[in-house]
Amino acid sequence: MAKIGIFDSGVGGVSVLKELLKVLPDEEYIYYCDQKNLPYGEKTPGEIRNLTKTSFNFIDRQNVDMVVIACNTATANAERYLKAIFGFPIFGIIRSGISEIVKATKNNKILIIATESTVENGIYQEKIKSLVPNADVRAKGCSNLVRAVEDGHIDDELAVQVVKEYLEEYRDFEFDTLVLGCTHFPLARPAIEKVLEEMDKEVTIVDPAKSLAETVSEFLQDRDFENKRSGIKLYTSHSSNDLSKMVKSILNMDCNEEEINEEDYKD
Repeated sequence: MAKIGIFDSGVGGVSVLKELLKVLPDEEYIYYCDQKNLPYGEKTPGEIRNLTKTSFNFIDRQNVDMVVIACNTATANAERYLKAIFGFPIFGIIRSGISEIVKATKNNKILIIATESTVENGIYQEKIKSLVPNADVRAKGCSNLVRAVEDGHIDDELAVQVVKEYLEEYRDFEFDTLVLGCTHFPLARPAIEKVLEEMDKEVTIVDPAKSLAETVSEFLQDRDFENKRSGIKLYTSHSSNDLSKMVKSILNMDCNEEEINEEDYKD
């Protein structure tokens, strides 16, 4: 059994935790989110690296065996940086999902919804085009959807309206694959599916969290860690109980969250 750290800027990483629990239900999970500084998608690459470094300093002190970056924005802007600093294995969410995206599309028309920072970084577009050079890949930053999910709107009228405002721009784009390029967005999947149905779009929705969970599972198969505990611990840099509420809503688990003073972990 392993002690697995999960990092996200907010509650979106619960979608990754959900997929991890499906394939690795008996591990111990340390979930930390930097809610004090969200949204990450509107910050510069340098700011994102500094914030994730502080968060990883905290996670490192929990004696984890590995860490999953359950945040597309942090993966795009800080994965290499963090791997150069910390000694434990680090798994970002983006690369795991690229092959699934390529397999899913039949007409090579792909729409990515993510944060502004992930879109501007271009890592999804670059990786997809490297495998499918003639692919028509378009990407849309959806910061208001991140905020809606953080506030608990995942399948109500507000969530549907926010999704509709973003996807309406692509009504005439015949994409057959929609990539959820932010871990908040799988939590709003019911609203996304409603809007796609209203638009008469038949598309494959790709959630990279599933491929990430499989990658982590494969990594652990041939390794035996000393940790013998299981369960979930929740930590945040700003407690509003949104994290514990989301865990209850999505995972049907009662977990208390603990607020951490980020100043204690800055270099």
